[in-house]
Amino acid sequence: MRKDNLLFYLARPDVFVKVLIRRFNIGSFEFKERFDAHARPSYAFGIYRAAKEAVALGYDRVSIIEFGVARGRGLMAMTEIITEVKKLFPSLSFNLYGFDTLTGLPKPEDPRDQLYLWGEGEFPHEKPLPHTAELIAGDVKDSLKKFIAGNPPPIAFISFDLDLYSSTVDALTIFDFPEQYFLPRVLCYFDDIIEDKMIPMYNDYSGERLAIHEFNAKHPSKKISPLYGLGEMRIVRASWPPAMHVYHDFSHKKYDQYIKEKLKN
Repeated sequence: MRKDNLLFYLARPDVFVKVLIRRFNIGSFEFKERFDAHARPSYAFGIYRAAKEAVALGYDRVSIIEFGVARGRGLMAMTEIITEVKKLFPSLSFNLYGFDTLTGLPKPEDPRDQLYLWGEGEFPHEKPLPHTAELIAGDVKDSLKKFIAGNPPPIAFISFDLDLYSSTVDALTIFDFPEQYFLPRVLCYFDDIIEDKMIPMYNDYSGERLAIHEFNAKHPSKKISPLYGLGEMRIVRASWPPAMHVYHDFSHKKYDQYIKEKLKN
């Protein structure tokens, strides 16, 4: 082991334990999830918690979505996670969808798209997808109509990784569709709202942060909020918890259904 790695692990024993758990596949899914020992800890947390709520609410099938497939690694991780989560909730089935242009990012033209960060054609789709996932190709504002026309099961978890403000605005219009296509609360992961390697690039007035703010301002009974306190509750200190949000539809017919006791099990 390199000396700098040894010093890092001595300073961060939580990370060392996480690496051991993942390397040797130690423990149950829930045990590994608590230690961020999955390939995509944010996805493991989101899909597991979404499944738990779906079962508590009485759903037998849900949709999981990734906006921005790129090389397909996220959908591969989702497939692996869903396989494990299904063992914990055998009554629940999953439909997995990926949205992508296939040609990479569209040309950023609005300054709020953060042109200093993103370039046209970045992150093209390159690899075959897992057979368990359905790829919906095209501009998201058009492909969403195709998606809903297929009458998907209620959406439980969404990862937003479209990078651009304008594309995220378009993706958030998914919540304008009827409530039958959603759980009353949908866990959402926004990949581009937290700094990468401490480079001060993001702000509240562009990118995904602005898209979320504008959505909330336009929807009196639908709101997207950070999942407060998540970072403090995790065993391993990580950068992803501030990116986890929850969409609330206060007018949803199941919003007030009492499920606390079921969630404890």
